[in-house]
Amino acid sequence: MKIDYILLMLVCMSLLVACKGDKQAIQASSEAAADIAPEKMQDALKQAEQALKGQGVQQTEPVNFRELQAFLPESIDGFQRSNLSGETSGAMGISISKVEAKYKNSEGKSIRIEIMDTGGLGMTQMSMAAWASIKVDKEDEKGYERSSEFGGYKSLEKFRKQGGNCELSLLVGSRFLVNSYCRSCEMDDLKGLVNSLDLKNLSSLN
Repeated sequence: MKIDYILLMLVCMSLLVACKGDKQAIQASSEAAADIAPEKMQDALKQAEQALKGQGVQQTEPVNFRELQAFLPESIDGFQRSNLSGETSGAMGISISKVEAKYKNSEGKSIRIEIMDTGGLGMTQMSMAAWASIKVDKEDEKGYERSSEFGGYKSLEKFRKQGGNCELSLLVGSRFLVNSYCRSCEMDDLKGLVNSLDLKNLSSLN
């Protein structure tokens, strides 16, 4: 797992867009960040840094990844953790902490759970969890995607019938993004696993 420059660049560009009050431009900023050549990324980051300083953007220090790892237990409802990783990275005075765990059960099913702390930058979530501020409800023969609430937290569900691919994302405590993924399973199964996490105490880290 690696928090790369593209992610940080996306965060910074989205912050600039949010400061200017242009929510519709966030998608465009995402595409622009992805199109920046690696050799030019450092220069682009420096330019974004100066622009952010001019906007007066400030950040609360994110929770260290080692503390976040405590919220990914060794086992969840018959699934045993097979891998645990994490890091806290930053650029231009903006830091992000991210942890990830992979789990497997005796039937060969696997899940992956990520927890990311944006350091209280509410505007950052406009790019990383834009669904939290809009209504999403789409469905076709391939599956569905919808925003809702789960356990009292804003959520986004994605399900694809082919392969039984499920994704569930939660915005916890206005700063923590909890993303979970499962293959060959039902959404209710994934929800049950996520519900076993100590989200209440995670939220209290605000």
